Amino acid sequence: MLATSPTIHQRLQPLHPNVKLLHHGVASDYFLPPRPAGPHRRFAYFGTIRADLDFPALRALADAGYEVDLIGPVKQKPANLGRVRLRGPVARAFLPDALARVDALLLPYVDDDFTHGIVPAKIFECLATGRPVISSPLPALKALPEFEVLRYARTPAQWVASARALDQDETGAARAARVAVARSHSEEAAFCDLRAAIDAASRDAS
Repeated sequence: MLATSPTIHQRLQPLHPNVKLLHHGVASDYFLPPRPAGPHRRFAYFGTIRADLDFPALRALADAGYEVDLIGPVKQKPANLGRVRLRGPVARAFLPDALARVDALLLPYVDDDFTHGIVPAKIFECLATGRPVISSPLPALKALPEFEVLRYARTPAQWVASARALDQDETGAARAARVAVARSHSEEAAFCDLRAAIDAASRDAS
């Protein structure tokens, strides 16, 4: 049995003797060249736009003068987006190019029972770009080092503070750490993990 987040893995373990934690792999085209030197002004989230996104945090970033783009299909549109911009869906083949134009990526989620059980499907794609990633502190992401790989923010004020800090403390070493984490979850690495799990299960069955 496969689980895609630590929370789900923990819940399934009493129900099945062989539960494997496995996230999908990152395709090679998400590993982007370094962004040009300069201020971090344009931020983006990509994925389905729905009610579990932290829209107050996104509005706070936009009100602070940052460009905030939401890329993806709209499932539940909030009543007040403010200066946050909906960019619509982008085909998979063109998404890496769209992400190359932004300065940082956002994983803004509300704190509820649903988000406690998820690992954002896009987390390793975000890290592969090398861009800084500001995220809500989801339980499943706690294993990723704060500041070095992810920057965590809870309140709208913390989101704005994290954005402002990028221009002072973003380093090449931090970028390298993000890319290294993503490479450990490449498509090739994920397939090797899956193959090893299947081989081990086959040996146990025989």
